[in-house]
Formats: sequence, C-alpha cells, structure tokens
Amino acid sequence: MATLDGFNPYPTGLTAAQCVTSLKRGWNLPDTLANYTYIAKTPTPPTLEDVKTHGEFWLCTVTGKLYRAMLNADDNVLIWLEV
Repeated sequence: MATLDGFNPYPTGLTAAQCVTSLKRGWNLPDTLANYTYIAKTPTPPTLEDVKTHGEFWLCTVTGKLYRAMLNADDNVLIWLEV
C-alpha cells in the first residue's frame, strides 16, 4: 500500500494522498461526465430536435449498441455512427 511519505509500491505512479483524492473524485464520474455529454438510452434514435451538440451519444436499448451523433445544424442533418 502507498504511504503518505511518497513511497509507491504499486505501479499507479501516485502517492497515497493522490490515490485517496482520485478515489473521491472517481466515484462521482458519471455525474461529472454528464455535464460534458449526454447519453440517451432509448430504443429509437433521438431526433434532430433532441440533439443539442455534436458528439452526443445514443445507447440503443434493443441492440445494446452505442452510437455517436454527427450533427450539422446549418443543413439540419443528423447522422448516427456506431462506436
């Protein structure tokens, strides 16, 4: 186990204090990422009106596949690409 004096027996490259900080931040990662992108979990793809930014995601609940939006707001074009 890492110690507060900086000794690092595991290949994390982090001290004990840094590991604790990482764990405290990591548990809330889904909520943090939700501020940057949105994943729609529906059986049908979101429409052009539903997608706000280029790069939003859609998880098809029927197939379990993940798609990413390619949005061209100027031409009103929305394409879903499987990731």
